[in-house]
Order: sequence, then structure tokens, then C-alpha cells
Amino acid sequence: LGSGLQNRVQQFESAGYLS
Repeated sequence: LGSGLQNRVQQFESAGYLS
């Protein structure tokens, strides 16, 4: 993943979208 996309994924995980 690109650095920007990785950052978004981390935010989603914090929000609880990914387990």
C-alpha cells in the first residue's frame, strides 16, 4: 500500500471499520 493509503487504513482500524 502507498504511504497515504496506509495512513487511511490505520485511521479506519482506529474507527473500528477493520477488525
